[in-house]
Amino acid sequence: MGLCSGALLGDIEPVLARLDLDGIFDIEVTAETSRSASPTRCPNMLVMERLGLAFPSRPARPAFCVAIEDTPAGIEGGILGG
Repeated sequence: MGLCSGALLGDIEPVLARLDLDGIFDIEVTAETSRSASPTRCPNMLVMERLGLAFPSRPARPAFCVAIEDTPAGIEGGILGG
């Protein structure tokens, strides 16, 4: 499972820990690892590419991805990239 966020990893980790979700994601693309911000495709596509490299027998495809967003730009990025 992959995480794509425009937030900094240092801001994401405490939230995941509080929700008991730390360590759940195999791939994390954050503001530090992606220079593109929503609504471009790059961050979402980067997560799928990295998942494909990590799990070559089960490549990620946009049709099987879910975007959970809270902003119009994020929603647009989820539609364009996933």
